Amino acid sequence: MNGRASGRQRLASRRQWLAGVGSATLAALVAACGQEATEQSKQPAAAGSTSGAAGAAGGGASAPAAVPDREVVIAVSRDLANGPQDPFFAHSSPMVWEPLIGLDDALKPKPVLAESWSLSDDAKTWTFKLRPNVKFSDGTPFDADAVVKNMQRYIKISPRPSPYTALDLRVGYGRVADVRKVDAATVQFVLDDANPSMVNTMSNFFSAMFQPAGFAENGDFTGNPVSTAPYTIKEWKRGEYLLLERNEQYWGPKPPVRQVRLRVILDANARVSSLIAKELDSIAELGALLPAQAQQLKGQPGITVAADPISITQYIAFNCAKPPFDDVRLRRAVAAAIDRDSIVEDLVMGYATPGKSLLSPISTQWFSAKGTPKYEMAAAQRLAKEALGDKRVEVAFPFSTSAGQARPYKQIGELLQQVLRPLGIDLKLTGLENAALTDTVNRGEWGMYFYQLGWANGDPDFIFSRFMKSGAILTGTAQAGYANPQADQLVNAGKAERDEKKRFTIYEQLQELSLQEVPVTVLYHELAPYAFRDTLSGLKQRANFQPTLDTMRLVK
Repeated sequence: MNGRASGRQRLASRRQWLAGVGSATLAALVAACGQEATEQSKQPAAAGSTSGAAGAAGGGASAPAAVPDREVVIAVSRDLANGPQDPFFAHSSPMVWEPLIGLDDALKPKPVLAESWSLSDDAKTWTFKLRPNVKFSDGTPFDADAVVKNMQRYIKISPRPSPYTALDLRVGYGRVADVRKVDAATVQFVLDDANPSMVNTMSNFFSAMFQPAGFAENGDFTGNPVSTAPYTIKEWKRGEYLLLERNEQYWGPKPPVRQVRLRVILDANARVSSLIAKELDSIAELGALLPAQAQQLKGQPGITVAADPISITQYIAFNCAKPPFDDVRLRRAVAAAIDRDSIVEDLVMGYATPGKSLLSPISTQWFSAKGTPKYEMAAAQRLAKEALGDKRVEVAFPFSTSAGQARPYKQIGELLQQVLRPLGIDLKLTGLENAALTDTVNRGEWGMYFYQLGWANGDPDFIFSRFMKSGAILTGTAQAGYANPQADQLVNAGKAERDEKKRFTIYEQLQELSLQEVPVTVLYHELAPYAFRDTLSGLKQRANFQPTLDTMRLVK
């Protein structure tokens, strides 16, 4: 029996146990909700149900039902608004602000409020042409003056924390010398240093635009933000809900749904029970629907379960600064011993793509299959024998317990314990809350640990400067101790190169080099599961885990 087959048998039994727990939990929820539904039939219709003419038509009347004009209710697992002190007030998911530059689902820059751009020969001046005839939701024009005032605010308050993306202008732009109006529809960003990838790094959060009249002297918002986006904030209450209303001034196709209520429901089972009880139209956004629950919801009457690729990848980082992983042979051995297909199929329940490279395959512009790791147990055994002989090593492997069922770190760690033990590597697993984990990693008290990274801007330098460059910081003050002059040269060349074909060649070499050097190894690229009732159509999730609030429709 080969290593993959025996690994699958072990994983299958674990999966059956997980499925059994999920089935029992969901069965209880279904039974309870069935009882509630009977009682609620005497009450006014809930968010996901129908009444009056619409209900009659659904019951077989010959006249077609009119599409209701009511709010759509979506359960989320976190606050998507953070208030006036936040540099962006809210996450991008509610669509209550727009950037100059966005990213498409392949993580390529796309026009939003800037419809085109160009770069000077010295790569220090970017010129943006703004989309014409755009207004803020209060009816005032969006123009170059508004862009300049937004950038002046960002320069003034940077750096400023946010639970979504910390505002640091150096990350988004480099060193900004000036932002100036050329004419009403044209603005220039002048930099102290060349930055040919700025159109990526400024995308989404870093170029979010707001009505400047809403800025306080200290850079806070004076009230709810006013923007050009598809929706505005009508009302919100921290920890409870965010009520959105369609922006009737919106420059693009107006959203079909007039009002959306994003309900914050922290308990995962409560989210599922509310969907089954027809109190919700959907469960969506990052982490809102757990893989085990998504599996169990499949086949429930009137509920669709789907999953779309997002820009989050799970890795294992190695502490290259001390034994045993200062020996590259052991890093290669661990990488070769990981059956990524089985982990995805049996522990992540299919809601991921097995690791293809340090760069996510959703980025068709930069991904190269030459960086894909292979599951080769024979090679892992040979490398471990070369490095260790007959000795054994103990490796500290702390992991986050805060992720819960969303990311099965404990189960993956236990699997790796079994797989690596015959190689002479004994993993000491320790579950820690996030704050304690960060402290442990920053003190260097680790040999391996899970590292989650969202590829926020689609720029490969964001990945390679973090993983492959000498002295790169993984988290907080933690350095993995990896150093390689060849990698440094390639990272620096990639950041400076303007020609996309030449840049791809550089990043392809880095993806290949990552297989040889293994400062980190990729586990899987995430899919985000979500569910919605038959009251909705057109709901998906974008690569930045944004539900498509702007295109979904009420159908009943």
